[in-house]
Amino acid sequence: MRVEEVYYGKTAEKYENNRSDDKWEKENNAFIELFSDAIKRCPKSKITVLDIPCGTGRWLPYLEGKVKSYYGVDVSKDMIKEARKKDSEISFETNFIEKGWKDFTSQVPKGCDLVICTRFLGHWKKKDAKKIIEDALLPKTQHHLILQVRVNDSFIERLFEYVSILFLGPKVVKKKLKKSGRLTRSHCRKTFLNILKTKDYHIIKSIVVSKSQYSSFEYWLVEHK
Repeated sequence: MRVEEVYYGKTAEKYENNRSDDKWEKENNAFIELFSDAIKRCPKSKITVLDIPCGTGRWLPYLEGKVKSYYGVDVSKDMIKEARKKDSEISFETNFIEKGWKDFTSQVPKGCDLVICTRFLGHWKKKDAKKIIEDALLPKTQHHLILQVRVNDSFIERLFEYVSILFLGPKVVKKKLKKSGRLTRSHCRKTFLNILKTKDYHIIKSIVVSKSQYSSFEYWLVEHK
């Protein structure tokens, strides 16, 4: 089953209710801190935000008072339906777009002050994650990005994934990852750093949300030089 086929129906309705653990709270705190820093560094008093994938509009309540317009992109109509329920909590303009990451660009302005991408890149292979950043995120960014990444600094981590899938099969590996709480793949830190460097972006703040033996679940605030 592909990523875009998962978050529908009851899964969308119960998505946030099923994620009230300590890690979820740490992610919220990391986002609040990085968003606050981005606002301080942005020359505008009210900003334009692109959130992809927006899911259930998790970040919407934290944007109140700082945002002029918001574009939430998600492939799941049911996740967007849940996100729309938060409209009563906010005063800024919201625009929800039911599209995948390859197809939304014509409906979102190019110069967004902040682009948010969380709980997404780890679902993709290296070449796809690279394309998402280069073709979908950076072209829409005028000032800052908040990225959630799962990164590793070790060849052992990557080798473990490849060997496990080769000998056990993807279904078995997925069950093992779910049992251990690790649902997404990690990518080499240098992969992301090289992409950002070649496009004149740099990380100004990084927050580690959780850490395993070989990989880290991190939130980054990225700025255009």
